[in-house]
Amino acid sequence: MDNLALWQITLDDYIISAAWSAQDDTVFIGTGSGKLYAVEVQSGRILYEITAHKIGLLSLAYSQQSQLVATGGQDGFCNFYDAKTGKLLHQHSFGRAWVEHLQTAPDGYHFLAGGGKSIMLFDAKGQLLWQYDDHKNTVAHIDWAKNSRVFITSNYGTIHIFDVMRDTPTETLQYPTSLISLKWSPNLRFIAAGTQDAKIHFWELPYEPQTDLEMSGYPSKVKTLSWSADSVYLASNCDNHIIIWNASGAGPAGTQPIQVRRHVGKVTQLAYRKTRNELLSGGEDALVVLWQPSHSKSPLYVGMTSAEVSCLAWSRNDQKALIGTAQGDVEIWDFSVL
Repeated sequence: MDNLALWQITLDDYIISAAWSAQDDTVFIGTGSGKLYAVEVQSGRILYEITAHKIGLLSLAYSQQSQLVATGGQDGFCNFYDAKTGKLLHQHSFGRAWVEHLQTAPDGYHFLAGGGKSIMLFDAKGQLLWQYDDHKNTVAHIDWAKNSRVFITSNYGTIHIFDVMRDTPTETLQYPTSLISLKWSPNLRFIAAGTQDAKIHFWELPYEPQTDLEMSGYPSKVKTLSWSADSVYLASNCDNHIIIWNASGAGPAGTQPIQVRRHVGKVTQLAYRKTRNELLSGGEDALVVLWQPSHSKSPLYVGMTSAEVSCLAWSRNDQKALIGTAQGDVEIWDFSVL
């Protein structure tokens, strides 16, 4: 166990996703087997364990406003639970579609779920507000704007922009290939997507035709993206390297990115802190690395967990991080001691 780890526990399967409670005293964890766990942060004690999905859990989200936990699964259901007790409150069906995508709006007042060619928008209590079923292909990604009023979805070659008050897209952006990853900058200036042809494509908003930007030269698909809190830096995985683009000023076109390397295996997870330009990375090599790439190419800290890193989640106060692995281990690391 790493020196920064408060504890380590082993759950029943691959760690898919995790979320912190409003007070940072509990973490909610979803595993590949379909289980939902609530774990006490101070001690690592399991508060409850629920079989949320009989086939497999794919997505998880938490609302600080209603203190509900939502899960999506291969069984086609989106479930809403009381975060304190684990009691099932609502269940919504996507039919045969896997519910692969689930996010809470940054202000906690809405849940957004995606499965198959459909999305569903829920209020903070898990009640369905509206549903949109007209994506031409399977929904590949969803992401909220920081202002919590609008969100984006992607399917093959298309990004839709939605307003929470309308059940149809307000704008559509095109790019003729699969979009492997998707992130909206906190300042709402850029939508960035990793593409099937191993590039990062940028749309600048408000969008004007022929103003797209493209960053190429990647040896493989860009599956992981993370924006810094100030929207200046976009971090991306590149095998065992991390490539960071500067999106300030005129944008990243024609600039040289920052490149940092410490992992010996492929980078699997990237997560910027919410309040400072520090980046946490995890890899197939079980390394967990803290960077401040805008100041130095050398890591601030290098630690190790038990197996391939499958999940990284910063606490709401930015002091601790949950580390989840492909073999089901969970650790909480305290970065405030650095």
